[in-house]
Amino acid sequence: MIFVAPGAMPPDRAALAALARSALVAEAGDGEAILLHAAALLKPGAHFGRLLASGALESAALALLPGEAGYMLSRGANGCHVASVALASESTAEAASAALALVAALAGALAAALPPARRLH
Repeated sequence: MIFVAPGAMPPDRAALAALARSALVAEAGDGEAILLHAAALLKPGAHFGRLLASGALESAALALLPGEAGYMLSRGANGCHVASVALASESTAEAASAALALVAALAGALAAALPPARRLH
């Protein structure tokens, strides 16, 4: 199940894949911009904006997760951030910050849960 705000259209697979790619290649300082992009697609609650405004990027990224999501977040001794998100499918991502890794893993899990796009001939 894809989580979106009531009345909102769910994002498509291409938009989610683009979000995941952006988060994977972004530098840690780009976290706020990537989170804003994610929020535009996923339409989180008002608390997301308050977390982002206060600089709590990791908390804002966690606020994007639907309540039924399982997740794991880790940081290696080399500074590498890895996140896994489990919904109908699971995705794992490595990125420059914990927030970026969570966004990439969430976008990947959501995209994998969508049916493949149908090609028009």
